Amino acid sequence: MFIEYLGHAGFTVSQGSTVLLIDPWPSPSGAFDGAWFQLPCNHHLASATIAQLTGARHRHIYVSHEHQDHFDAAFLTRLVPLQPTVLVPRFRVAGFGDALRSLGFEQVVELADEDMVEAGDLRLRLFVDDGALNRDSAILVDDGQSRFLDLNDCKIYDRMHHIRERFGPVDILACQFSGASWHPVCYEYPEAAYRHVSRRKRLGKFRSVGEALALLGPRRYFPSAGPACFLDPDLLALNFEEEGIFPSSADIATFLRKGAVAAEVDEIMPGDVFDAALDCFTVRGPVRLTEVMRRPYIEDYARRMATTVERLKRTCPPATAAEILDGLLVALAEKLQHFAPSSSLAHDLYVGLFELPDRFVHVDLGRRCAVMASALPEDGFDRVLLPAWQVERLLDGAIGWADLTLTFRARIRRVPDQYNTLVNGFIVAEPHELADLVARVEAFRSSVERVVVEVDGAPYEINRSCPHQGADLSYGWEDAGHWVCPRHGWRFDLESGGRCHMSPDTVHALRVDAEG
Repeated sequence: MFIEYLGHAGFTVSQGSTVLLIDPWPSPSGAFDGAWFQLPCNHHLASATIAQLTGARHRHIYVSHEHQDHFDAAFLTRLVPLQPTVLVPRFRVAGFGDALRSLGFEQVVELADEDMVEAGDLRLRLFVDDGALNRDSAILVDDGQSRFLDLNDCKIYDRMHHIRERFGPVDILACQFSGASWHPVCYEYPEAAYRHVSRRKRLGKFRSVGEALALLGPRRYFPSAGPACFLDPDLLALNFEEEGIFPSSADIATFLRKGAVAAEVDEIMPGDVFDAALDCFTVRGPVRLTEVMRRPYIEDYARRMATTVERLKRTCPPATAAEILDGLLVALAEKLQHFAPSSSLAHDLYVGLFELPDRFVHVDLGRRCAVMASALPEDGFDRVLLPAWQVERLLDGAIGWADLTLTFRARIRRVPDQYNTLVNGFIVAEPHELADLVARVEAFRSSVERVVVEVDGAPYEINRSCPHQGADLSYGWEDAGHWVCPRHGWRFDLESGGRCHMSPDTVHALRVDAEG
């Protein structure tokens, strides 16, 4: 099979008369209201990608999840006249398949976890992560000779052993290695704390990729699914942070090579074509973005896309901002109607607009009520500030709650600085998703299954499910006296009872004596 890199998380896989598009995102409008853009720019590949799909007898598209950097509705609409078969994961909360059908696709196939389909000359198998906060999927592509596993953003690192044991070896692995969330980029940390958190998350991502490579043993690794670049002048500095959460493919390559991984690490660029049978690249894309080029390239890119970014943004006068805040109060009150944890959640959330510094929507998650407030308490709260124009687009239905968080235009303060899965879920999820989210979190937190792991030579019994999003901690690893979750890098101090370093959550660690 031939694997062409389309940029970001996008690939074209071709074999014989079959073409499969994976998460294509070439639209010049970027994603998340002009916050994210492809790095390097891949807009020039759109026409050639359409032509390649047009010429195929068996046409398939796979869309891994609903985030805009994977679900490029503008580009996908251009493919509707070809009527390809569209493959999507089947999530518990319905609607993803319908979103593709609403674009005009008639053949939309929703696949459950580990379902396999024959797609012309290819066999395709999906792995679905239908967790509390994350809904995502990965795909295994098999042409009978080579096997390509594309995880994109799907952090199923606790399933690597199972995938290899049940479905056989993988020849090529592609997966995300960079950050893609609003923590810590939107959080108000002192500079030293910000750098510490960023460095820890960055290295945690790198370590997860390294562990996956060790378990799967592929001959090639393609760093992909990010990072995006940020061309809004208010976000531009994110591209240039030292040891930030948006590293380059050269950074992950250097890390992995120092760790002596067996896989060849390829710094792929848009337009690169890899021949899996010959195990070599047959075409290289025209843009080779080096570390020396990175800053001037992004700054020039920002100048070229300035009009695209600025046309989305507007200034809201105080009177208009007040109306938007009133609408936000109604929207948050509606979310509370769907948010009912079985145990009381004594937590205060304050949501406001930059344009109105002395007014907030106070969401009392314990009492499940929302009212206006004019001041913040001294302790025990989360405060989120948002641009009024961005909230207006949320209220108009132009973007969703998760999209809003991924614009990176918020400013967040936590006092104390402790993460709470349910609080974060309340902000990120759509109203109709909240009941399922609460049920999922409560299910894995109430699990009584335990496993024994070893830290500093001592055995400990811990909860098998991570209290964050339910990952299988038996596939974690030891690091500096802590046990680390394989999915999101949560660290648990087993000597201190299993407390997490960044939240009140615990895995209830008990040291196992020498006699067992």
